Amino acid sequence: MSITTRSGIDLNYDTNDAKEHFKLTTHGELNRSIEFYLKDNLSNYTSKALIVGAGVGLYSAILDSASVTTINIEPVQSRFDLLEQNTSSSATNINKACGATSGTGDIYYFSDNKSGAQLNTNIGNANEEVEEDEAEAADEEVAIEEVAMEEHVVEEETLEEEPVEVEAEEDEAAPTIAEIVEEVMNVVSSEIEEMRQKLAEVEEKIAMQEEAYAKAPATNPVHKALFNRANKEETKKEFSAKDAQMEMVLKAFKNKK
Repeated sequence: MSITTRSGIDLNYDTNDAKEHFKLTTHGELNRSIEFYLKDNLSNYTSKALIVGAGVGLYSAILDSASVTTINIEPVQSRFDLLEQNTSSSATNINKACGATSGTGDIYYFSDNKSGAQLNTNIGNANEEVEEDEAEAADEEVAIEEVAMEEHVVEEETLEEEPVEVEAEEDEAAPTIAEIVEEVMNVVSSEIEEMRQKLAEVEEKIAMQEEAYAKAPATNPVHKALFNRANKEETKKEFSAKDAQMEMVLKAFKNKK
């Protein structure tokens, strides 16, 4: 599908990429900051630019419009095919990934979000094998300005992490599952008992009210209005439901134990 972006580029893109499809059809752009930064600063660029993780080529096309010769690296085949459609004949497009070493690797992604692909990181529900070159291999003798892409940079770094020593406290052993269940059961049991006490207090209060109102003159409308049997039944029903719920929780924990 083709769309004209807010930055003035006619762009072919994959409608199956839910993230990019939403951004382009809703906002007319993929990344406002990058797109308009490139547009506003085109006169400052050198004659060549290297774009790693070029995607479908929107940023490359913006640079093309200012006669900047781009070298675009995009490893995902379907996105590389769109990159070829969106860039000029002066662009050099490379269907490879940049990594720490040369060889082959796997690039992983969700089938509806290839723009979020990651090299040698098992994510998503699909993957494809790609050629991988050392980042230094992309350098040329001519001066190249590297445009940092926020959207889809495919790089692999080797990070050395210092081991973290953790001293175990001998005095405080981790609680067992049985101990945790026992503690929870105690809490639940106490809550059930508290509920029952509240219910007993409500029933006692209702009984006292019934006795008082029964002795009142039948012609006294105030006493009749004060006594609302519906409220009494609703209150009893509420406490009974909570009581039954707590009983179920307690039973579940007992079975687990």
